Amino acid sequence: MLLQKSILPIAVLFVALMGACVEDAKIEILDPPRGTMVAAGQDVTVQVKFEGSSATVNEETLSGGGTHSVTLPEVDGLGFVTAMIPGDPLFDVRSYHQGVYRAPTDWHSSTIGITVGAEPLDTGTVSISGLVADLLTDEDLEPYVNDPFTILSLSVNVTSVVSPDVSVTMSFVGADLTFEATLYDVLIQYSAGGLISGTVTYDYITVSGGVSLTPSAVTLTDVVSDYDPDPTITVGGMAPSGFEGLLQSALDGELPAAVESAAQNAAEAVFPVLVQNLRPTVGVDFDQPISQETSPEDLTVEAGAIQLGYETLMTAVSPVLADAGHQVLERLATDGPDSGDGLTVVVGSALVNQMAFAVWDAGNLDGLVLTEAELVSLGMPALDFPYDKLNEVEIDLLLPPLLEWGADGPYLDVGGIEIRIDVASIPDSTAWTAAQVPVQLVQEGNALRLVVDPARSVVVREVGFDRMSDLADQDKVMSLMEHAVPGVVDRVFGDLPMIRLESVPLARLDGSAGPTIQPELLSVTERTDTWLLDVELTIP
Repeated sequence: MLLQKSILPIAVLFVALMGACVEDAKIEILDPPRGTMVAAGQDVTVQVKFEGSSATVNEETLSGGGTHSVTLPEVDGLGFVTAMIPGDPLFDVRSYHQGVYRAPTDWHSSTIGITVGAEPLDTGTVSISGLVADLLTDEDLEPYVNDPFTILSLSVNVTSVVSPDVSVTMSFVGADLTFEATLYDVLIQYSAGGLISGTVTYDYITVSGGVSLTPSAVTLTDVVSDYDPDPTITVGGMAPSGFEGLLQSALDGELPAAVESAAQNAAEAVFPVLVQNLRPTVGVDFDQPISQETSPEDLTVEAGAIQLGYETLMTAVSPVLADAGHQVLERLATDGPDSGDGLTVVVGSALVNQMAFAVWDAGNLDGLVLTEAELVSLGMPALDFPYDKLNEVEIDLLLPPLLEWGADGPYLDVGGIEIRIDVASIPDSTAWTAAQVPVQLVQEGNALRLVVDPARSVVVREVGFDRMSDLADQDKVMSLMEHAVPGVVDRVFGDLPMIRLESVPLARLDGSAGPTIQPELLSVTERTDTWLLDVELTIP
């Protein structure tokens, strides 16, 4: 669960708010409502109601009690408002999102990028070229020969075309992709007229040309061929005069085209399958499930690399929270694709924020009720009087978490934290706050987890209350928050893998099972506003 396991330790922070005398807050933010999302390109109007002679809303001072409006400048991301009466520790706060949004039910473009460089294409231990060659090796290519053909009134059928040794090379020439496939010791078996049969052996048959790619197809272009000019021909039965020469001439005309077709089909059996399945699997198992779909949306061949872009659709299976005003905050990465020779995957906020919204919309972060015993089991120390009278807390997250990037790295903006506290004999109280938690993506085998970065500081915003005990210690609450929120995020993301690389099974040209490819995660590198995952293709 995204926040259900994680935000729980915060509840203990507010137990200290309970005391013998409880006072209600004298100031309230009326608008915007809690959990609001505001569109980009407009100021935000905050309406406040308070008792007394003056109040402050962020940096603006208001005079005279009653209802007032304050206009705040536009923000991009998480907005936060504090409304307080001077000298009164009871104040109100409000979190909201503002920016450009994407509809949660739409496909989101450019959420994953993959670069296929020279090594995974051609030179690696397991490469696309090598996989194509493997599918052609010892594969009967007879279905690609255009036969029967007629020689001296005899109907000739090719019954088998097999090569035990195949090499395939794919390389970049500027912005173009080229290929060359060579089949060695090509053994052809044939029969003619029911009376004649034999074999033809070519030392080599080569086809070469260009490659045109889309996410779903491979097309060989401008193909030229070369082949052994003096194959070895055997003839069994009574062959008419001149048959051997005419047979060679016919095969010279048919076999290069057959090899070209077979090579194209082998490439299509590898490349589109890898394109469809190399992208990482995102998300984990939640109590309230979400669905995930990923589809390649664009492909370009640039100098030295193939660039693949993917779109994703992640939604709550049964949405419960989002209304028409709730959408996914758009974040477009400024980091470009990798320029190296390897296989890399790029992910960032566009992907994580879409997932976080779906998890939130499914209700995984809503209405969690915990007793004191459950909180103690999660690490809360035993409480002294009067705090040992805690009955339960109920936790909601009114906004989905946002993955943002600062000058010192990525962080989670966790806004709209709401906790309702039930202590025996004391009226229930509710507290609200928001926090900025530095995070890092760490590797665990072939998976990645989002965890707190201990090298950077957590920033906790002001904590607003609707009522407060006279025993409350605001400084202590803030101090405890600064220690608890990192535990929140570690429990949110750290216990569950966020990204996984799954195996990719391939099929041979005849439909039988081929090799299974396992993308292995070598490293993860943090960039300006994305993570770069370095991957290697392996065959277990």
